[in-house]
Amino acid sequence: MFFSLEVMTLTTKGWLFSWRVITLQAGGPAAHTIQGLWTQARERLPVTTLILNNQSYAILLGDYAKVGAKPSKMASGMMSLDRPEIDGCFIAKGFEVEAQAVTTLRNFATRWQRRCPLTAPC
Repeated sequence: MFFSLEVMTLTTKGWLFSWRVITLQAGGPAAHTIQGLWTQARERLPVTTLILNNQSYAILLGDYAKVGAKPSKMASGMMSLDRPEIDGCFIAKGFEVEAQAVTTLRNFATRWQRRCPLTAPC
């Protein structure tokens, strides 16, 4: 079962989990979830949000492919998230939440082993 970041944030607050909740967000949808991240920070919820930065609205590109269409240059440009690039770590730090970008699975595993406290988002 999958839920939006906002639903998971409110659910975490309501249930007062004694464990960490992990949410996954793709790059495009992450641009629309600032409110959820802000709520996590404000309420100091034990939530870890992983933003999978593919620098595009990849799901839309997949939809084009499914119907055998090719987006125009203008449409492709509108699905790109590199102008300007969204810096998830910068946004998190603006909310006083610990953040770190990782680019390899090895870096992610090392970072993940540090364990976040249950008293704050990370």
